Amino acid sequence: LFQLSIDQAYQNLQEETLVLLSSLAETLRDLFAGHYATFMPGLMSVLQNTPQETQQQKDLRASCISSIGTIFESVKMQPALCSADAHTVMAAFA
Repeated sequence: LFQLSIDQAYQNLQEETLVLLSSLAETLRDLFAGHYATFMPGLMSVLQNTPQETQQQKDLRASCISSIGTIFESVKMQPALCSADAHTVMAAFA
């Protein structure tokens, strides 16, 4: 569902999916690590490819950043899993 929303650039579905991913990461905590590689490429794609021209796009990017932060928090005991992605996220702010 998340990949479909990305493929079709359907921002409303992306927003809803980001909320769901954050909820799952918070609920599963360490167990979310098994799903990290499934979802993080899509999150990085949204972060890197969503322009910041409209308020809706800015809101989507903010939700994406929040979701990434929640996921990083859930896998914090496995820093090797997310360290490369953390550098990419920080570069997106530069």
